[in-house]
Amino acid sequence: MKNFLFILTVALFFTACTTGAKIDYQSISQIKRGVSTEQDVRKIFGEPDSTQSNLAAGQKILIYRNRKSDEVKRPIAGMVGTIAGGVLGYQIGDGGGQAIATMVGASAGGALAGNAVTTREEERNLIIAIDMRTGRVSDFNYTEQANKHSPWSPSAAPSAL
Repeated sequence: MKNFLFILTVALFFTACTTGAKIDYQSISQIKRGVSTEQDVRKIFGEPDSTQSNLAAGQKILIYRNRKSDEVKRPIAGMVGTIAGGVLGYQIGDGGGQAIATMVGASAGGALAGNAVTTREEERNLIIAIDMRTGRVSDFNYTEQANKHSPWSPSAAPSAL
């Protein structure tokens, strides 16, 4: 049972959550302004995450989003830290002191371990404008953003305003 929990924890620690259609440069390069149709776009990327219509401009906007995050590591690390801190706290004293040490150890272990994890997040957005008269792509824009959320550090002081 202990081996199973360890393997499960390690497997979850290295997983990332991905949502949305796959958006990559090879797929985007297939889109041709004035040539590709809405059906072509849907074959490549599937159903859009959202659509908008601008009747005054004569455009239909297809919006595709892809988000990848490994934020799942933070609560797993906190859970493991809570267990380890509780076990270490349990080793101190006996009776009421032992119970207090166990609670303090679990709280401190969970807080420190949960905040010690660096997580990464990537977001890709593809916005495609379809000309409502022709049904063809009139324009598109692709953006991507990557963020790293660094852990809290006990030695890091607040910065001056």
